[in-house]
Amino acid sequence: MSSGPALILGWRELVDLPELGSTQVRCKVDTGAKTSALHAEDLELVRVRGRDMVRFRLAEALGAGGVELAVHEMRWVKSSNGQREHRPVVCLELVLGGVRWVAEITLTTRDGMGFPMLLGREALSGRFLIDPGRSFVQKPAKDKGTASGKKKASKKKASKKKASKKKASKKTASKKTAGKKTAGKKTAGKKTAGKKKKAAREGSR
Repeated sequence: MSSGPALILGWRELVDLPELGSTQVRCKVDTGAKTSALHAEDLELVRVRGRDMVRFRLAEALGAGGVELAVHEMRWVKSSNGQREHRPVVCLELVLGGVRWVAEITLTTRDGMGFPMLLGREALSGRFLIDPGRSFVQKPAKDKGTASGKKKASKKKASKKKASKKKASKKTASKKTAGKKTAGKKTAGKKTAGKKKKAAREGSR
C-alpha cells in the first residue's frame, strides 16, 4: 500500500504488465467490482512439480503468446451478468502512473466486454482515487524493463547506430570529393604555370 498521496485515475486507464511483456493494456477501472480480471484464452489448469499452475494465451493485441503462472487460489466470482464462475487467481505485478505493485488477478474470458482488463476495489484500495468523469489520466510508464520495452529500446539503438554510420559515411565521401577537387585544382594550377613558363621562354627567343 502506498504511503504517499493517492493518484487520480479516470474510469479507464492504460496498465503495464511487466511479467507478461505487455504494455499499455486498456483497463476499465471499476469500483463496483471487488476483484480484478484479465482476459485469458484456452485456460488450462495443470500440475507441475507438485504445484498448481494455469496455462493460457493472451489476446494477440496484448503483445504476448502462451503463458504459464502459479495459481494463487481458486475463487468463486459473480460476473456482471449475475453468473457465478470458479476462476483461477494469479498474482501479477502491475504498473500504473508510476505506481508498481502486485495484485491478485482472476483469469477469465472477457470477449465482448470492451476491455481486456478490469481493476476492482481490492487492487485500487489505498493507492488511487477515482474520477469517473475522466479517462486516461495517468501517462503510460516507461517500459524499459518489459520485453516489448527492451525490443523498442534495441530498435531505437540500432536505428541511431545506423544513422550515425550513414552520417559518418557521408562525411567521408564529402572529404574524398573535396580532396579530389583540391587535387584537381592543384593539377590545373601546375598546367597553367607550365604553359606560362613555356610562353615566356618562347617570347624571349
